[in-house]
Amino acid sequence: RALATVGFEVSPAEARRCFHKLEQLHLATTEDRASHAMLLAKLNDFNGAKAVLGRVSREDTALPVIQRAWLAVWREAGDFPAAAKALEALATVAPDDVDASLDLASAMAESTASVEVMQSVQQTLLNGLSRWMNQGRGGEVLERASRLMALPFRGNQCRAQAAQILR
Repeated sequence: RALATVGFEVSPAEARRCFHKLEQLHLATTEDRASHAMLLAKLNDFNGAKAVLGRVSREDTALPVIQRAWLAVWREAGDFPAAAKALEALATVAPDDVDASLDLASAMAESTASVEVMQSVQQTLLNGLSRWMNQGRGGEVLERASRLMALPFRGNQCRAQAAQILR
């Protein structure tokens, strides 16, 4: 498990073998499966990632770690409508996960995603940033300001809300 986690960034092929071994030994946890699926998505093995997530128990499918994994799979696959739905699901169980929203919005910036899908993702991001500001986490918002300003906000409401957050 530790080797798979460390290998995620350093040696993806080795991490993949470790995750497979955990599955073979029936030792894989929900978190292991989520990490495994995100690794497979990073390696563009989308069918493999979906298969790994398909082995997650029904009661665990709503956990934030699994929602983040599905989001990673759809984002890496370029299926932004599905990624936006996964982000909505994640926002219901982890409303302060601004980084997931920001990563998706950034990935969509140069895509051909529809304006409706892009606005949905941007609104989820802005809602999370507003929550952070209300919680006194302005420093964390400012740490992400350059990435936020690089986004092509669609619609006047999103632009106005982003400007208000960064004031």
